[in-house]
Amino acid sequence: MMNTCPICGKYHVVTWPEFYVYRRGPTFYCSENCMFVDATKDLKKMNKAIRKRVNKKMAAKKVITELIADKAVQIALDGGDPRPFLAENGSRNPDSTWWRIRAELKELDPDKYNSLPDRIQRKKVEQVPTVKLSGPLKIETPEAEKVQIVETPEKPKKQEKKYTVTGIRTEQFGEFYYDKKFESIDWRTVEGDEVSLSPLGWKNLMEELPDILDALGVEL
Repeated sequence: MMNTCPICGKYHVVTWPEFYVYRRGPTFYCSENCMFVDATKDLKKMNKAIRKRVNKKMAAKKVITELIADKAVQIALDGGDPRPFLAENGSRNPDSTWWRIRAELKELDPDKYNSLPDRIQRKKVEQVPTVKLSGPLKIETPEAEKVQIVETPEKPKKQEKKYTVTGIRTEQFGEFYYDKKFESIDWRTVEGDEVSLSPLGWKNLMEELPDILDALGVEL
């Protein structure tokens, strides 16, 4: 079959695709050099994501001290929400910080961890009830001169705007973002760790992951 190399753009012949040497998953290259260049790019992206994750962990540990973590746990045990407290004390992502505190507590003090609530509800802002009236209104009161009726014009409805979704969040795995400009898909776990790969890199990883797990002796 004929193929276009994704690195240099060369149009070349692929003989016996299933036995082709210069191949990574479903991607075919014209030479070993192009295959190595693409693999190096993916490796650099993975190393960058790992360094970024390590730096974030170190920064988080500097900001969130043991005293603050203990106070956050106590707030949760008392039925409160520790995330506003964590935000006030330097956490840029209180949700991820709280998940990390929970994970560390599970290892250090399982009994206290089991006492934590499974889910913490955010406090809802109480709204004052309002009554909207239309048509004639009759009010009976001995102090009619003190009654004031204020007519408030209705606000014009805002036009609906269309937005492009570039990120989603799942309760089990965390958040996923798509950076179209740099052709990168970023995964931020609930613990705050981040992995960044190109769409092709994620596709290749999905295809090779079963073989990787099998080589490690993991049974699913």
